[in-house]
Amino acid sequence: MKTYEYKYEDTNWKDKLTSFYDGKVAKQITYDAIGNPLTYDGYTYTWEQGRQLKSMTKEGSSSSFKYNDSGIRTEKTVNGVTTKYYLNGDQVAYEDNGTDKIYYTYDSDGSLVSMNLNGVEYYYIRNLQGDIIGLFDKNGTQVVSYTYDSWGKHDGKAELKDENGTIIQSGDIKGTLASTVGVKNPYRYRG
Repeated sequence: MKTYEYKYEDTNWKDKLTSFYDGKVAKQITYDAIGNPLTYDGYTYTWEQGRQLKSMTKEGSSSSFKYNDSGIRTEKTVNGVTTKYYLNGDQVAYEDNGTDKIYYTYDSDGSLVSMNLNGVEYYYIRNLQGDIIGLFDKNGTQVVSYTYDSWGKHDGKAELKDENGTIIQSGDIKGTLASTVGVKNPYRYRG
């Protein structure tokens, strides 16, 4: 059985988590004046306009973000690769990173119906809690499935199926199809 230890040692902000111990390593968390984390687990974070994440860096890795006037993220750059997000209102309608182009289709209630990755349409399937649990191709074959822990958190695992529905890989998202669809689908959560 794993034991976790959480510390809340800020005398002015009683419920602010200041450190976390997972049984192996204690991890300190520092914050700015309004509660945004500045450092945690080797990452350094910078913020703008209050709660908009501007950048995060860790040795060998860097990410930066841009937002529109409504505070919606319109661009991210991760290790030199920039992805631009094009909006229809407050929903992402299209994204482009120079290699992959993804278009999104929504129903009249604003829920995602499908994504078109580089000209190929994939359709979302949800569980009763609303979590996205997979993608189907135009033939009705489930090509990727996602799993969640007891609290609804995506656990980074997926199954990849062939055109006959046979599981050809399971575990971490791997393989040709999973790397082009499973990993590139940004909506692997309730949404």
